[in-house]
Amino acid sequence: MKKLICLLSFAFSLSSVWADVSFKTLLGVYLPQNSQMDSAMELGIGFEYSPWTVRKQDSVFFSAEGGYGLLKAPGVSDFNYVTGALGAGYEFVPFDRFSFALQGSFGLWSIPESGGNDFSGASGILYEFKGTGYFKASSAFSIGAYLGYKSFSYSPEPFLTTINGGIGVRYNFSRGVFGRSRIEPQYTAFEPVFPVFYSQYNDIPFGKVIFKNTEKNKITDVDISIFIEKFMATPHVAAHYDEVDVGQNFEADITAFLNESILNQIIPSPSDAKIIVSYYSLGSRMELIQNVELQTLGRNNMSWDEDERAAAFVSGKDAAANKFANIVRILLRDRVDFTARNRNELYAKAMFAALKAYGLNYVVDPSSAFTDNSGSSSIDFLQFPYQTILYHGGDCDDLTILNCSLLEALGVETAFITVPGHIYMAYDSGYAVSEAGKVADGMYIIQNDKVWIPVEITLCQDSYALSKSTGFKEWKKYPNDAKLIPLKEAWKMYRPVSIPESDVDFEIPSKEKILRYF
Repeated sequence: MKKLICLLSFAFSLSSVWADVSFKTLLGVYLPQNSQMDSAMELGIGFEYSPWTVRKQDSVFFSAEGGYGLLKAPGVSDFNYVTGALGAGYEFVPFDRFSFALQGSFGLWSIPESGGNDFSGASGILYEFKGTGYFKASSAFSIGAYLGYKSFSYSPEPFLTTINGGIGVRYNFSRGVFGRSRIEPQYTAFEPVFPVFYSQYNDIPFGKVIFKNTEKNKITDVDISIFIEKFMATPHVAAHYDEVDVGQNFEADITAFLNESILNQIIPSPSDAKIIVSYYSLGSRMELIQNVELQTLGRNNMSWDEDERAAAFVSGKDAAANKFANIVRILLRDRVDFTARNRNELYAKAMFAALKAYGLNYVVDPSSAFTDNSGSSSIDFLQFPYQTILYHGGDCDDLTILNCSLLEALGVETAFITVPGHIYMAYDSGYAVSEAGKVADGMYIIQNDKVWIPVEITLCQDSYALSKSTGFKEWKKYPNDAKLIPLKEAWKMYRPVSIPESDVDFEIPSKEKILRYF
């Protein structure tokens, strides 16, 4: 038992490297060519170690074999003998399930003393050459038939030379016991994972992997999956292939169905993930697991590769923004006719006045400014609407996100406006393009069949009229570089996110104070 355990341990250590370790047993019949012996039979066992693959499917192997045989001669009792040999060979694989191996071996033979035959025993050197054809019933199990030549040398002449043939079975430990896959990773690359985009990672890739089929046969029903235990309930299949040929690369753009728990991540930290390649090889299910480490950022992080990305932070369902907007609407409804034709502008003026009365301030964050990060992959820090309300301020992107969220909570469509080094907002006036002349002062933008009114929200402690005129001037200043991004369009790619703890407490200014600024 101890020897068997040691043997299995040795096989496991070899199978853990890029090689196959197989066990085989053979039953053969020998036809003596130069002896008084009538015939011989031998039962053999052996191990094969295949460290190298040649021409995609072929392999070079080394073997260790032992045998126990029976020699028959006329007029005497049968002789028993034992053999042991080391060898090397080359296995051709012309088809997925068929192979042919050529092997040469060198070793020792021995016939023990036999009292019944008055024989004192003999031993010598053994030479053998044989060819074996295999049929692979599965990736681990093969059956075969062989034909060979074996010489039992002795001095002054060979004791026995034979032509032999037989059948055998071979079992691949590496595949059957240890389930080792022969899929080889070629390329792995991942972008940082932004929690705020968790819902769109089911459609938008955040990584790419490439693998190579180094099996000795084509593989079928191939799935490439990812599993991030911290943020996923089950693995997600990113790519599927019906079959992949020998030596062929196959790849996947990694997507994943992440759950909401990722929004609890406040600061960047690494996350362990598994890339799983599962497939069938000659009817056996195989699996490769590649461990990778992803950089998962904090929920307030974003990069400005695309300005539309900030749309994920804008939500009329943000609890604080929704509460702020609707309390102000209710406070003013007996003094302001929010059912009038210009109700959208009335809502905008009311929100501007309420935020001014609330004490909202424009604060430049030198470590996280749109001016420095716009159009780059640098990681920026953006506040959710509830945070800007709670902190009583933010930079231009924070104030834009808040103002858009407040108006969206009231059913008013909004948009981002980006000009070189700056972002601010616009809202839908509610007028048709043919009615654009009804917009006071003629300060509007026509786009997407809507009449938009720009507002420079960083002037939150000045007047609404100044904010409106400044916003329009900034738009006109950059005729070729200014861009208006309707949130309704941006949300198609970057869906809005609401944070569970956004229902914070704050004190709404009095109606009188809001009306003073209105």
